[in-house]
Amino acid sequence: MDLNLQRVEAAVSFIERNLYDDFSLQDVADASGVTRFTLHRFFRACVGETLKGYIRKRRLTQAADQLRSSSVRILDLAMNAGFQSQEAFTRAFQHFFGVTPGRYRKDPNSRRQPGLFQVSSELLVHRSKEVALEPRMVERKEAFTLKGWGVGADLEDDSPIVGLWEKLLEALVQQAQPPSMLYAALQPEHPGVSLEDEHQLAYLAGVTPAQWPATLEPFLSLVVPPGMYAVFEHHGPLEHIVHTVNYIWASWLPQCNYRKSDRPDLEVMSWEAMTSQESYMELWISLEP
Repeated sequence: MDLNLQRVEAAVSFIERNLYDDFSLQDVADASGVTRFTLHRFFRACVGETLKGYIRKRRLTQAADQLRSSSVRILDLAMNAGFQSQEAFTRAFQHFFGVTPGRYRKDPNSRRQPGLFQVSSELLVHRSKEVALEPRMVERKEAFTLKGWGVGADLEDDSPIVGLWEKLLEALVQQAQPPSMLYAALQPEHPGVSLEDEHQLAYLAGVTPAQWPATLEPFLSLVVPPGMYAVFEHHGPLEHIVHTVNYIWASWLPQCNYRKSDRPDLEVMSWEAMTSQESYMELWISLEP
């Protein structure tokens, strides 16, 4: 790890050790061994967050964990997270998670993003080498049709998605001509996918209709409407994809100049990339102006 990443890691270590204490940004800079100005530049470049933004989102994420697992009063959570009032905490929480703290606690289906993960050495290396922090913007002019299989999934357990891909790849590799491209679509629900109480999305994996083998029955079909997308590139092992997704939802989306669309999000990859050790994947995030 280079010196700049080491300084950012030292700053993160200080923040996490003192997350609920009263400390200044100068204290963080002192712990990292550089000036505040220099640390701000390093931190934003490596993490994709300002120092203040990282501290606030980490405190909100810890509060969300307690909302899920305890009966601590929301007012107490607000005070512990450094907010002057429950109202200020609720506004910040709703801006970050999209729902109020009360609804987040009562309704598991409202928990559509997990918050901001603690930055680790692995994540710093990942973001510096494996993910493009700024996406390219693409306007799809025509509808896109996907044919494949689907499962219900949630944000904390990706085993149904992993199992779906293993099943699909095993079926497709038996074909005389495997498809050139693979796709996935993520949306709140699909009529062909059964969602259990803990499931928060319907995940479809497949190919274009022309490349779907006629021998694979039954199948699901989805028409994705045209629209705008932010396209993020992920390079490296697929097990690191969770870091890329977390950056998109916890860091990029809350501060971009677009609204999240209700259209499905897409994952796009070549057959070669999906079946190799060092994969390449594009994550298409649906947006509205």
